[in-house]
Amino acid sequence: PPIAPEAIGALGHSFGGWTALKLPRLEPRVRAVCALAPASEPFIGRRAFEPGELPLPREVATLVIAAREDVLVDLETSIRPLFARLGDDAILEVIDRTDHFHFCDGIELLHKMHENQPREGQHRPTLPLHDLLDESETHDLLCERVTRFFEEALRPQARIEREEDPRGGVL
Repeated sequence: PPIAPEAIGALGHSFGGWTALKLPRLEPRVRAVCALAPASEPFIGRRAFEPGELPLPREVATLVIAAREDVLVDLETSIRPLFARLGDDAILEVIDRTDHFHFCDGIELLHKMHENQPREGQHRPTLPLHDLLDESETHDLLCERVTRFFEEALRPQARIEREEDPRGGVL
């Protein structure tokens, strides 16, 4: 089927999450953004968003999913301050017993590489993989949540509600 220009969503992880959050200002047809552990200032090491890029336009549904045990894009020092700038309608969901690599395929290999070579300046140790969710459980959870978000955010009535409801927070 052809692309519906009024129903375009963006999804990204880490730097891809950062990129997805930048897209609505660059491409006004983007109506929904899901950012998985998006990189921001503490991770990038400089200003991550230019003036005027945040908050996102009110008509853009926004979901940020973070990993509670993420030692690369830390929940408290990176995700929460970024989320506070996204706007009142944005949604933050935190998944327990996950780290930065739970948004990727090959969690075990990526986790082991990071566990053996921690990032410089890491504030706390990487948890052992056996203390975290397994790959299939995490991917099932993410697939269900991300699919539901985009189905709800991009359905025609949801777009109308977001644009007309002065209180926001439709999702």
